[in-house]
Amino acid sequence: MEYRKDIQGLRTIAVLFVFIFHLNSNWLPGGFIGVDIFFVISGYLISSIILSKLDRNKFTFIDFYKSRIKRIIPAYYFLLLIVAVIGLFAIIPPEVGSFRKSLFWSLLFNSNNYFATLDTYFGTANIENPLLHTWTLAVEMQFYLFLPLILFWVKRKWLLPLITVFTIALFAYSSVEIFLNNNQQTMYYSLLSRTPEFFMGVLISLIPAFKTKKPEKYSFPLSLVGLVLLFSSAFILNGESDFPGLYAIVPCLGAGLLIAYPSNYIQKILSQKYIVYIGELSYSMYLWHWPIMAFIRYYYNTISLSFLQYGIVIVLTILLSLFSYYTIETPLRKKKDRKFIIYLGGMAILCCGLILTIPKASKKISPIPLTYIMPSFGLESHGHTFKGVGIYGDSTASNDSILLIGDSHASNFSCYMDYLGKKNHFAFRKISNNSYPLIPEIESEIFGKKEQGGYTNYLKLIEYANKEIANSKIIFLQYFAKHSEKWEDEVCSLIDNLKNDQYLILVSDFPELDKNPVRENRNYIKDKSRENKYKVTWHKPTEKVINYIASSPNAFTWIYHILRSLTMLHFIMIR
Repeated sequence: MEYRKDIQGLRTIAVLFVFIFHLNSNWLPGGFIGVDIFFVISGYLISSIILSKLDRNKFTFIDFYKSRIKRIIPAYYFLLLIVAVIGLFAIIPPEVGSFRKSLFWSLLFNSNNYFATLDTYFGTANIENPLLHTWTLAVEMQFYLFLPLILFWVKRKWLLPLITVFTIALFAYSSVEIFLNNNQQTMYYSLLSRTPEFFMGVLISLIPAFKTKKPEKYSFPLSLVGLVLLFSSAFILNGESDFPGLYAIVPCLGAGLLIAYPSNYIQKILSQKYIVYIGELSYSMYLWHWPIMAFIRYYYNTISLSFLQYGIVIVLTILLSLFSYYTIETPLRKKKDRKFIIYLGGMAILCCGLILTIPKASKKISPIPLTYIMPSFGLESHGHTFKGVGIYGDSTASNDSILLIGDSHASNFSCYMDYLGKKNHFAFRKISNNSYPLIPEIESEIFGKKEQGGYTNYLKLIEYANKEIANSKIIFLQYFAKHSEKWEDEVCSLIDNLKNDQYLILVSDFPELDKNPVRENRNYIKDKSRENKYKVTWHKPTEKVINYIASSPNAFTWIYHILRSLTMLHFIMIR
């Protein structure tokens, strides 16, 4: 197949889109479409190579998969090794578990399915995950598993109509899931929703008209339209767009037009020496840019980077990309099979070793006891660890009148209640659950598939909770304030069903901080030399619940402030 410098130039556009978007999404809000450009390019190049070899009876599955492994895995596994070692020292103990899972699924090229179960791609939690970007490599490798099978087994005359039907059907499928089923999270990482983007490239390699040289009078305007579609998508789309689905067709079409109609003018620009060189480095740049940004954001506990940090990211990305390209990516691709297997096997074994040893090693490296940064009090009466209703406070006092119920925030609050109970000589019972607070009459489809484990536990525990509610005189209720609208009808119903001698005390939620104090302080003991400034946000119940409380003699709100008690984030700073 003929080497096309303009496609390397298109890779440059793709990687710069992604790089700028990840630096600051305000600069290029739709820069994430660079990934979609990569997918279209991959679909075109890989299908062109396979079809060309099939026509010459030189295609073998072994050679194909061997070439893909040599092209992708060495630099990728080297990245995982470096990220694992840095993460061992940089990531605080309670977050090592999720980092370890990310590393494990990334190693197996299944991180897309793992990340689909976590926070959104555009959320603040994932922006600090150094392996978040590996989902694209996972999707690409998964696509390579079945594309050769289709091109090999389906007769050539049926390929074009079959791929066309699949492309339309899969775009429609992802659009239905996003627009009607509100399932954007899964679709963003899904192989099925991304396959039509690869297929757009495959179609270009299949359509006979695209294989002939086009007159400039047609080629230039169409390639110009392609550029306009790419850049307009990069500036108009954003993290709130219902993407991929139908919106993904626009940038994919733009990339497709540039590949199918290489204009002399635009092709000449994209084929410039330095633009092509960046395109050759694009894979290494893509691998390294994100972990650098993520670790800086994680260590400095910030989302917005400073001017100095922008410079550090750019310089490190260039240096590490050059190092990876010239010492790992290019040399190992040329190694003979036996030496290649030794190198690759060694990296894989080291990665597995790190995955196994990270938890223990992290505990030795970090001075932070998990007691201070993870939920540890009252777990026996909470969620899936439930072993019975917990009794806390003054053990010598009667415990038949006070009850604490709610979600994990109520469970954390029980520690403070226990302190009050021992100080003021009262006991209380507690029962709590993750996500779904133990309020009667909650329906299931509130959070979707992601939190169904919480609802399963809710169904098991609500029977116990109902009995405890019926037998209690004073009921403390606390839950995550951001979900207060979801429970307002159930809370009002609980108030309506109170007996004359029962009282409900709705406890306001813990304050929400804009920074993680343990990461900010790098310890559980306050470092007085560090100036820790936090933006504190207090949440209150909905108007409907407040009005219900105001009109009911049996309900109260308890607004409290616990100075320096940051239980919302599961830890307490100790001076």
